[in-house]
Amino acid sequence: DEMPDSYFEMLNDLLTYNQRKRNSAAQVKECDFIKFHQDLEQEVQKTPSLSSAPSSRRTFRRTSSILISGSKDRHEAYIGFRKFELAVTTLLATLLSTEEYTSLLKAIEKKKEEEHSLPDMTGIAEGDEEDEDDEEEEETKVKQLSSAMEAKKKLNVLIVSTLKDILKDLGLVDIIEKIESLKNEEQYQTFSYHIKLLNQFSSGLGGAAGGGGGENNKENATPKSKVGRMSRASSVVVLGGKGSGKASRSTSVAVVNNGKELSKHQSFLEDAGVDKRKKLLKMQSTF
Repeated sequence: DEMPDSYFEMLNDLLTYNQRKRNSAAQVKECDFIKFHQDLEQEVQKTPSLSSAPSSRRTFRRTSSILISGSKDRHEAYIGFRKFELAVTTLLATLLSTEEYTSLLKAIEKKKEEEHSLPDMTGIAEGDEEDEDDEEEEETKVKQLSSAMEAKKKLNVLIVSTLKDILKDLGLVDIIEKIESLKNEEQYQTFSYHIKLLNQFSSGLGGAAGGGGGENNKENATPKSKVGRMSRASSVVVLGGKGSGKASRSTSVAVVNNGKELSKHQSFLEDAGVDKRKKLLKMQSTF
């Protein structure tokens, strides 16, 4: 019922019984119904056809996979640097003596103060004929520089290449060679090393780290210096390679949290002893 009259006219031409009165195929192609669909097909060809939809979907999937691949690469780079950062911390915390470790923390603190100090701006006010607009502009620059340095100071980071320069100045060439032997070390020269990782191990030095202590040590330090020294010694396990495994890491956790772990085991043994005594009394009462 929904078909147009031109469709039935075409059928009438095609289904005429008498072949002499029946229109030829060329004549049928000239009917309104077929012409309408031919014109419609030409208009559709001018626009993206349905046949191109799968290719567009494939293009979209390929683009999205590229985006996912880029995100994956960035994530792998972050994970790789995180491992590198922990490896550097382990090398410094385990292979350096107490004096060398203290000297390193002091040198890092001194370097931070040099980087975060404002430049001498006294020359700004020396010009007698300087305009007020220029003075305001310079004051704005100083404020912006000060805020940027303050923000950088709060990050408490140091460029890896700068850390290596400090180690070189202290004569710790062996440590530098070990750091350079780490995987993908050359790719991390401009990455930011978190200094708080080193401050975590300075609690066992008895406050001898000088400027390396600071507020960060108060936040990251363990309650007792003894535990701090033990945790620093137990971090050697990280360098153990294949032989270390989960057991070594769990051992270091047990050392750091020795009080809690012992109390848990002690209460467990006490409960087990009580249950055993109850069973013995119950067996004796049956005889």
